[in-house]
Amino acid sequence: MEQLTKKTGKEDDEACTLCGETETNDHIWYCGMLAEKRGQLDEQLAEADPEDFTPAMRMGVACALNADPRRTYWGRACDDGWCQQKKRSYGCVSAGKLKEDVKGIMDMIDETDGADEFTAREIMTALTRKKVDEEDVIPRIEKRIEEEAPREPNVYSDGSLKNIKGPFWHLGGAGVWWPGRKEDQLTRNEGRIAEYKECEGGLMLWCTFNSSLNSSTRCELAAAIVALLAPRPANIAIDNATVVRKGNEIIDHARRKEEEERSRDSRMILGGSKSGLHRESPYKKKWSQIKDGDLWELFANLVKQRGPKSVRITKVKGHATKEMVEEGRVKAIDKEGNDKADEAAEMGATTGQGKLRSLAEIYSWRHAMYRKLMARIQKFIVELKKEEKKQKQEDDKAKDPFGRKEATKVEVPLSLRYAKEEEAERISMHEVRKQWCKDEEEWTYVKGVQEVLRSVEWKKS
Repeated sequence: MEQLTKKTGKEDDEACTLCGETETNDHIWYCGMLAEKRGQLDEQLAEADPEDFTPAMRMGVACALNADPRRTYWGRACDDGWCQQKKRSYGCVSAGKLKEDVKGIMDMIDETDGADEFTAREIMTALTRKKVDEEDVIPRIEKRIEEEAPREPNVYSDGSLKNIKGPFWHLGGAGVWWPGRKEDQLTRNEGRIAEYKECEGGLMLWCTFNSSLNSSTRCELAAAIVALLAPRPANIAIDNATVVRKGNEIIDHARRKEEEERSRDSRMILGGSKSGLHRESPYKKKWSQIKDGDLWELFANLVKQRGPKSVRITKVKGHATKEMVEEGRVKAIDKEGNDKADEAAEMGATTGQGKLRSLAEIYSWRHAMYRKLMARIQKFIVELKKEEKKQKQEDDKAKDPFGRKEATKVEVPLSLRYAKEEEAERISMHEVRKQWCKDEEEWTYVKGVQEVLRSVEWKKS
């Protein structure tokens, strides 16, 4: 508060010129002279006790969304004296209306120290973090593949993103469909990353994929990474244009780099400033500076490990219809493969994530409602500030209707220094510059006046 008063120029004990009470930074919530305006702006906020909100909220700054739906958005325990409308507007959900899945998570949180201070984002991050050893999380290729990737797609991948209303509450999944593949052909590496099921006509793999600020592109890229783990040449069919474009750029860069190394007897002096083959990626920026760079770096490393010639990426139409197949716009095998990959991705996003999905849905709803409440509060504050300024100006005008403000007193020295007689005979002036005058004629006239004044000798009378 002390730093804030320094910035605003207000002292803690400064009195409000409207009501005479001590003027604090959130005084507009309490000032009696603004009571009528508060009621006109927002009846519910006007009737609310300002102490229900945090000091930051009374100045228009939102606190982090609290993890407990039974509390207010900002974490205060609901008062038994509040009416149901007030509880709803503050985000309090009664325990009886919560799903059993969410109740179980809240009971688990209650057993932790400082449970009332946890934010919704902290809980989602903790619950979606993988609880396995680091070596099991990082995919790696067990053996380099020398065969070249086929020209037509032989594997299909897709991603799925649930609860897309808020960037912090996404739940994702990745799915892969291998036509003609058997369960006994799976590698240990694939089994650690994904779940699988042998179906008629092929093998389906899926896994959950949750990360902070998740997106559909990240889920699609994760699915492509799962497809790369198979120890066989792969032409991956993907319906996401960004993954197809960037993936092929990375594959092409790795392929050209390997060819250049062979032609130069494995010397690492590659390309130059124009070719870019001396870089690890086809981009000038580091992986950390590229959107989704963490996953693209992993993708590039897997391409390099398995051999860039063993992989291609092909764009296919997502959610194709029978009409498209009949018209020849989409191949039947591509439609079937993409549909199977989509089904696998759905399983990844939903299987085993029922509790998380219920929690993410209520957090998403609370987040949206909290934003609306804060928008009301911010508008309320802005309009009250305008009214406060208007009333103060009217007050000042009533006290001084003609604008005759008391002149500022200036201290004058007791004795003034005057020029000596010999110094006061002529006037010394700076030369007037041409740019100071509006035109040539004015400049000539001013110079003439200066010459006259300089030529005059001033004598004491």
